[in-house]
Amino acid sequence: MEKFQKEMSGLSARLQNENFVKNAPVEVVEQGRATLTELSSKIETLELSLQRLN
Repeated sequence: MEKFQKEMSGLSARLQNENFVKNAPVEVVEQGRATLTELSSKIETLELSLQRLN
C-alpha cells in the first residue's frame, strides 16, 4: 500500500504543476489522471481489507 501511496503522491504533485499540465501532451495528462483514480481505488480497497482483518 505504501508503494501505491508514494506513486499517487508523486503523480498528484505532477498533475498539480501548471507547467506540466500546460506543456505535456493531453494523452499524458489524461493517463496520469486515470492512473491517479486507479491508485486511489486500490488504496481504498486495501484499507477496507485491512479494517476487516482487524
